[in-house]
Amino acid sequence: MCAETLNPKTIQDIRPAVAKLESICLEQGADAAIFLRDGEIVWAGPKANQSYYAWSMTKSFTSVCCGLMVDAGRLDIDAPAALWLPELKKGYPTVTLRHLLTFTSGLFTDEVEPFKIEAPRYELGSRLHYSLESEWVGLAVTRAANESMEDLFRREVADKIGMERDQWSWGRHETLDAGVVVNGGSGALDQGLRLTPHALLRFGQWILQGGEWQGEQLVSRAWLDDATKAQSYTNVPPWDVKEGWYRDCLPGTYGLHFWTNGIKFCSGQRMWPSVPAGVFALQGNLNQICIVIPEWNSIVIRMGSDGVIDTDLYDGVLRLFNQQS
Repeated sequence: MCAETLNPKTIQDIRPAVAKLESICLEQGADAAIFLRDGEIVWAGPKANQSYYAWSMTKSFTSVCCGLMVDAGRLDIDAPAALWLPELKKGYPTVTLRHLLTFTSGLFTDEVEPFKIEAPRYELGSRLHYSLESEWVGLAVTRAANESMEDLFRREVADKIGMERDQWSWGRHETLDAGVVVNGGSGALDQGLRLTPHALLRFGQWILQGGEWQGEQLVSRAWLDDATKAQSYTNVPPWDVKEGWYRDCLPGTYGLHFWTNGIKFCSGQRMWPSVPAGVFALQGNLNQICIVIPEWNSIVIRMGSDGVIDTDLYDGVLRLFNQQS
């Protein structure tokens, strides 16, 4: 649905928030943005049906797949990850999937070959390093499910919530675990998700509804509640405190592969002070974002391929959106 098909009054009401979004983004502005309120699309850009690479928003899809396996009793994120990842027995015997999901494991992975590991970077749980640990989460999920995350997610979630198959795809590792496709867990290395804003909206709406769709609970609310709140493990200093791009925003504001509106470790401030503390988001490189606001029953999505911005700037967009709610 494009903005031109919506009620003119609704478009006029939302215009200040859209204009603010256009002002903080680069040249693609709000072309692939969607604003949802109370189950209704109140504004959608003209390129909201175009497909974009999701980058690290992929991590949140990996989280959901992990939750499916936890619900099925095939994974325990507080047990040693080596039960599913025997490669970690030497060097990382006490690392759990929760450590991997919160980037606090100390796992030292190669930036090009994520399944090539070296000695720990830091003591378990003492630092946070936003890294390719998500690839290991994806591998554990794949082994527990004995199928690719793409197949698991399609059958258990996507098909049921109406994510059209031609609107999304999931990249894969070339050679790993012969016989079972291993999809990228992090969104790096061109092995993550590609999808349209409208497909992302379906996912966001489903998460907003607590994992329920048309009377069926597809993943447990307990998993989503845990995944979308700041974890105590993330309230630690960043490992690369001087150079890490995430040092001013991430510690204190991360769940289980979802971003949260928690208290930032470095500044003591919330990422988006104008919205409730319960807000959470999927975020990825090049300004891919899906902000879910349960207290307002609303979602704000922006996708594109034009470049990076400071996501703190979304606070102004959300503040104006709330004024029209």
